Amino acid sequence: VEAFRVLQRASQIGKVVISIQECSAWQPRSNAAGFVVSGGTGGLGLLIGQWLVECSSSRLSLLSRSGACGQGTEQHWHSAATRSSASVQVHLCDVALDQDAASIIESDMVSTAGIIHSAGVLADALLANQTQAGLQRVWGPKAHAAWCLHCAVGEAKLQLFALFSSIAALFGGPGQANYATANACLDALVRLRQNNSIAALSMQWG
Repeated sequence: VEAFRVLQRASQIGKVVISIQECSAWQPRSNAAGFVVSGGTGGLGLLIGQWLVECSSSRLSLLSRSGACGQGTEQHWHSAATRSSASVQVHLCDVALDQDAASIIESDMVSTAGIIHSAGVLADALLANQTQAGLQRVWGPKAHAAWCLHCAVGEAKLQLFALFSSIAALFGGPGQANYATANACLDALVRLRQNNSIAALSMQWG
């Protein structure tokens, strides 16, 4: 705000530089904390898993529909997990199916401190060419899966319930009506959880 006021007054000579103070990174409140990552063997999921292990998470459950790891990250990821002696399990399941989400989450709920939903699929097409299958292909893994995770954990006191949304939820984009809508649904789910005073965070990636 101060920088914009300087610009507004046109009182500066040359550029106006903003120095952003570094904020402290989020950390699990306990080294024994366990976390669940949906889309856990995709590129983003593996990076998030690695970060959680480096944050001293002792137990990690990676949920995946395929179980296949993203190229170039698997070796580095396993090396980090080995160094920290973290317990890492990959569960083959479709989180967009109510029973799959519930069975995985409920079996681990006692020691689960947080959930990160990183699953997502693109199926771009102009609105006139969108089909029910194209809508469902995007909606299921992102929006409905997030709802299934929400229902599975209920009002449990988690440290973290994070959803990967997108700036597309605000601005949209040609051919991404299905993707924009699914991400807007994630943002709405977070508001619902926040209104009930339970952990919720939606990150609108650029």
